[in-house]
Amino acid sequence: MTAKAACVFAHVDPQTAHDAFRWHREFAAADEHIFPRTWNDYETLAADWRVFCAREADGSYMGLAYFDQDDDTWEVGGLMVAPAHRGLRVGSTLMRLTLGHLLFEEDPLDRGESVVAHVHAENQAPRPTIEGALRFTHRRTVQIPGSELPGLKTDDAGIIHGDEYELAIPDSLLALAEWCEAWPDSLNDGRPARIELREYTTLEMWAAAFRKMAAEHGP
Repeated sequence: MTAKAACVFAHVDPQTAHDAFRWHREFAAADEHIFPRTWNDYETLAADWRVFCAREADGSYMGLAYFDQDDDTWEVGGLMVAPAHRGLRVGSTLMRLTLGHLLFEEDPLDRGESVVAHVHAENQAPRPTIEGALRFTHRRTVQIPGSELPGLKTDDAGIIHGDEYELAIPDSLLALAEWCEAWPDSLNDGRPARIELREYTTLEMWAAAFRKMAAEHGP
């Protein structure tokens, strides 16, 4: 008999998106390095299947991440993991799934579109995942008026300081393919975990697609 999963990674169901949004807002309210999305934004993201979550067997949220588009640039981000569940592979799995779904379903590389991640200058928590697990490379530092992203920490002049990372080709694609092929069906503490993708989609299909992308778009 297969052990019951202690954690399930899946899309946020658009029908229950308000629960995820409430968790997102509570988390962002306690961390000024996380951009608090509006309900209209979050509802749209969920309706487009752009939000992934990690939930315990009882339905409690362990973490969230999403991707979004701005003109010809796609961003993966919004990563948040409950303190009690950090160090268990929750955050890196969420970010890989978010990036994987973006690449597989939207195919931005075929249209020459960029895939990036933004991190507040003072936020160190997601950098090991972005730089290590996703193999993104640092693209540039950014300065944004606080009025454009209300809720994020600013300096005394009202400016938000951060860093922009970019998908590395072929490194990010190959790293993602290798992860898909080696997913252990468990968290770092050994508890069973399950990934639920869109219907008729598997990690094996993702891996093959990412290796093909690496060959087609790599140097």
